[in-house]
Amino acid sequence: MDWFVSFVSQNYFKMSTAALVCLLTYNNYRLQQKRQETFMLAKLYAKQLSSTKQKLKELEQTKTTENLCDVIFFVGRAGDCADHIIEKYDCPLPSCPAFKVRKMVSYIDAANSSIDICLYLMTNKTLGDAIIRAYKRGVKLRVISDGDMAFASGSQFVRLINENFPVYLTGPPYIMHEKYLILDSSLVLEGSMNFTTQACSGNYEHVVITGTPGIVNAFRNHFDTLYEVLKKERKQLVQESERMSESIRENWDN
Repeated sequence: MDWFVSFVSQNYFKMSTAALVCLLTYNNYRLQQKRQETFMLAKLYAKQLSSTKQKLKELEQTKTTENLCDVIFFVGRAGDCADHIIEKYDCPLPSCPAFKVRKMVSYIDAANSSIDICLYLMTNKTLGDAIIRAYKRGVKLRVISDGDMAFASGSQFVRLINENFPVYLTGPPYIMHEKYLILDSSLVLEGSMNFTTQACSGNYEHVVITGTPGIVNAFRNHFDTLYEVLKKERKQLVQESERMSESIRENWDN
């Protein structure tokens, strides 16, 4: 026992220092651990807050889209203003179609995920450029057009076809005379107007823009059905064409 007392007396300072170092080390470890836990919790809360804000933003955008109702009227007799659509000239005439076309373009440019296109004819380059921009920025396109008019002079669908993009066409004797776009599956642009400069500057036309869910869903269901039918018909035509080509090659070889 005496030796222990003597050892403690001689080494008290060293033992106290070691004990203090251990205590400080442990406290520092616990402090670092608490800081890490606090940081992780703060990061988690920040992520949840960001997610909540995003959901609220999407909900607000959905409400805004659902409540959207706009009508664009083209009033004809604007032939002298036709070039303003391309030149972006700020014409003072109220009948000038340039502003109205740009308004349509703004809706197309705002599409983020998808555009479904069902048009009889599109030769207006300004509107065609908006579609091509959407395609190049990664927006998913699905296109239906008339089998004859898709290849009309100045057709903007030819630009997509040249990019090896599938444009599904109706064949004779049936004419695809519908005129509408579905943007992001939540907004519909539809009306009387073909997407041509003549329609914009020389005709009396209208385009309705709406996000009313019942109307949008009706157009979506109609488009989905028609798209799948035309897709199937095109596949059958390709298969028939391949069979005919094989038959011709066999007859030639013989």
